[in-house]
Amino acid sequence: MGFETIVAAAISVIILMAVSYSLLMGTYASMDSMSTAMKMAVDNKNDQFKTRLSVDYGHFDIYNKNITFVLSNTGDTKIVDIKKMDIVMTIYNNSINNTYWVPYADDINSTSLGWKDVEIEPDAVNPGVLDPGENMTCRVVVPDTPITGTLGWLTIAAPNGASTSGYFHVINSI
Repeated sequence: MGFETIVAAAISVIILMAVSYSLLMGTYASMDSMSTAMKMAVDNKNDQFKTRLSVDYGHFDIYNKNITFVLSNTGDTKIVDIKKMDIVMTIYNNSINNTYWVPYADDINSTSLGWKDVEIEPDAVNPGVLDPGENMTCRVVVPDTPITGTLGWLTIAAPNGASTSGYFHVINSI
């Protein structure tokens, strides 16, 4: 009778240790994945804080349905994937407000709504990447010609979530 009790107790202890080990490993794995996700979120937010975009809203060239402006990277983060940038533009034509989400277009001449990076200056360090201190000329094509004397609103967001926005005046619409 005594030996059977010892064997049953030993089996119970082994089962208890196996369950405890499984619970601890599951907890460790979930804590590890949670801390990795938190680190990635902090790194993304840090990149966002280091990114500064600016547009000279006083100098927009508007010709027919084409709007050209210069975007400057004044922060410390390079913008690698320019095609993933978002542009939202609202043009106030008299009493009608037209708001457009403008997608990137590789062939800007064959679209009625799109934008393209025309030129990056100076683009000596990383060609095709908007590095800190560089200026990118952007050309936007909208479906309707902006009317001279009206107002527009431009918002540009980088892939990491940093953005700039402001009003521009339609001065010379041809």
